[in-house]
This record gives sequence, structure tokens and C-alpha cells, in this order.
Amino acid sequence: MKKMIIAFTALLLVAMGSSAFADEQSSADPFNYSGMYMGGNVGYSWLNVGLLDTYGLTSNANIGLNIGYNFDRYFALEVDTMFGFPGNTEGAAGVVYGITPSFIARLPLGAEKKFAIYGKLGAAIQGAIGDGDADALGVWPLIGAGMAYGFNHHWSGYAEVDDATYLLVGVVSARFGVDYRF
Repeated sequence: MKKMIIAFTALLLVAMGSSAFADEQSSADPFNYSGMYMGGNVGYSWLNVGLLDTYGLTSNANIGLNIGYNFDRYFALEVDTMFGFPGNTEGAAGVVYGITPSFIARLPLGAEKKFAIYGKLGAAIQGAIGDGDADALGVWPLIGAGMAYGFNHHWSGYAEVDDATYLLVGVVSARFGVDYRF
């Protein structure tokens, strides 16, 4: 799964490099991906502990908020937060949290550019606030991929998968969300 996300993101970045500057963005573009945005999401996360026990040790439902800036309809910087409550591990921490600053590269699709596929590269700062135990904190590289649809000039929805794994330990999350562009 991780190799597939890496390959997809690399392919997307190459495609972006060749098309981002070839296509002039004009004021007549019916769907403009530029400017500041913010939004929220809901999802589910799994702890990835390596090849023998992938995605099975612990999991949690989570909610998140994000804020970002689109330089144009192709490139953006975003900071995403996630808060969750552990699900299936006995004695797990009370609250799981994460902050993920990332670079996003989009490839708009369709005549009106309302659909887009995208890749993310960044860092995941994740931790857990325990029930009496020491708090845990980790920083991992983040890679992700997703697709978005613009409902109108201000609102869009998205679905994405992020993988923050380093040395076979980390977190994989899947989420759905909405963004409002100012």
C-alpha cells in the first residue's frame, strides 16, 4: 500500500510539473483553486507496526480541522490537525492527536476543473495523552493521496489516505472532509 501511494504521488508530481505551467489560468476559469481555505474532516486511523501485524494493533475514529493556502489550482500548503479516541486496544492512551504540515500537488480534471486528484508530502507530529502513563510523541514523514470535488466556487469535498510510517512503525489514516475557500 505504501509503495502504491509513493508511486502515485511521484507520478502525480511529474504530471503536475509538465502541466502546471503549460496551462494558463485565466479569470474565465469556472473553478479557481487559489487562495486561503479551511475545513474539517472525519476519519479512521490504524497503527502500522510492520510487516507481521499491519493495521491490526490499534485503531481510532477521529475528527480534524485544516487550514491552508492554494498558490494556484495546482499547489498548496496545508496544516491539518487530528483528534481521536483509541478503539480496540486495552489500556490505550486517552486521546490521540496529530498535526501534519504538508505540501499538496493537485491535478484538476474535466472541462470545468471541478474534479482533482492530489498527492501530499509532509511531516506528521503525532502523540497520545495517556491515562496516567507518560505521554508519547513522534514525528514521521507523511505521504498521502486523495481526490476532491468542487461543489461551487467556495465549497469542496475530499477523500484521502495518509501514511505516516517510518522504520515500519507509524499511522495510516483515511478520511472524508469539506473545505471552504475564501
